[in-house]
Amino acid sequence: MKLLYAEDEKDLRRSLSRMLRKHGYETDDVPNGKIAAQMGLANDYDLMIFDILMEEMSGIEALKILRENGIKTPVLLLTAKDSILDKIEGLDAGANDYVTKPFSIGELLARIRVLTRERAAEKGRFVCGNLVLDMETSELSVGSTSFKLSNKEIEVMKLLLGQKDQMVTTLKLKQKVWNVETDEKIIPLYLSFLNKKLTLAGADLKIAEKSGMIYFKQVSD
Repeated sequence: MKLLYAEDEKDLRRSLSRMLRKHGYETDDVPNGKIAAQMGLANDYDLMIFDILMEEMSGIEALKILRENGIKTPVLLLTAKDSILDKIEGLDAGANDYVTKPFSIGELLARIRVLTRERAAEKGRFVCGNLVLDMETSELSVGSTSFKLSNKEIEVMKLLLGQKDQMVTTLKLKQKVWNVETDEKIIPLYLSFLNKKLTLAGADLKIAEKSGMIYFKQVSD
């Protein structure tokens, strides 16, 4: 997932950019709305995060330029203002969501996940945590790190990612990806292959199996 982040407060921009990269988001950060508009027009981002109050050009002005030029990339606005009128102005300009400062990192990441999931679906991608499965390129990626997957690995990941937070039975996986006659020993083998790639990519999730149920779990669990 590739993000554009515009913020004129240097320390905040640096710290939040580091946090986003740590969570697997490839992030370009810029100091004002003018550069943000230029970058947004020139690059294909999955999400753009703009602070509203910036010197030279505000986040809302940058957003208007992008929308006027047909850029439909989701935009999340960050604002220190509590006025409902400011939020309405941002939403009317084409923003998809907003977060009021000060905000928790957990809330920001949750809103990013929602907006990037919607964007990924438009591009034929599956997203879970910081994982992205691109069906067009057959790649599994975390930030800028990606791995090519075999056809069977793609089918396994597609099934698991398509189930969101639900578990998948070993039987269903075997039926959908292989066939009923397939030796069940092949399933943990493929899960092991995939987990190695997830670890190398720096994913915050891994595939777990318990009592015939397969699901994603946080690496820290």
